[in-house]
Amino acid sequence: MSDHRSAHPSAEEIRRAVSDIRVGGILSGKAGFLCVHMGSESAGLTPLLEAIEGTDIPITQFAPTHISRTKALVDQSVEFGRRGGFLDITTSLEKNPASELSTAAVVSTLLEKGVPPENITLSSDGNGSMPSFNEKGEMTGLRMGPLDSVLTSVTGMLKEGAIDRKTVISFVTSNPADHLKLPKKGRLRPGCDGDVLVFDGEYRLRSVAARGRLLMEDGEVIVKGTFE
Repeated sequence: MSDHRSAHPSAEEIRRAVSDIRVGGILSGKAGFLCVHMGSESAGLTPLLEAIEGTDIPITQFAPTHISRTKALVDQSVEFGRRGGFLDITTSLEKNPASELSTAAVVSTLLEKGVPPENITLSSDGNGSMPSFNEKGEMTGLRMGPLDSVLTSVTGMLKEGAIDRKTVISFVTSNPADHLKLPKKGRLRPGCDGDVLVFDGEYRLRSVAARGRLLMEDGEVIVKGTFE
């Protein structure tokens, strides 16, 4: 169970929200955490860190996402991650794979500065609205977040080889499953759901199975949605 709120509320507002969510998590038998969409404001992660101070709220009750939005936010995220917090990198924010805010570069920065790899996750924000603004803060355009940005980022890191392959894969498998407390997800072992992606030697996606059902075989989608 998660909740999405606009950044940045006060520390007290965050504490109240987390208290409600923790109860919901306990009742549902899943993780209860607050998913916070980070913006470009200078406050950054400060309200979250302030909400934790002087309380027994675990830092894992928070899930800041879009942490690669600015360099300042990435730098501030290091302390949050070192303290055991989960950090989510939105791959669809990537404009230039060679920039310091590319997914690979942000992951490398976090790892080099001591953030545990198991506390890093990737998400796509697929089909989410992505407005663009000019220097006056006026919206100049609107596009949708791509659906394949996680796949592109992961295969890019695997091809580059700078980060251990098992670690890269964990960002989109075991790490989010552990944070969400979904024991049947994120791993291949008896009793799990049988979610499998098969790649060829060039890291091109060839086959997909979800909960043991084959959806894509040898590069061809064989199960489609209602409107496909």
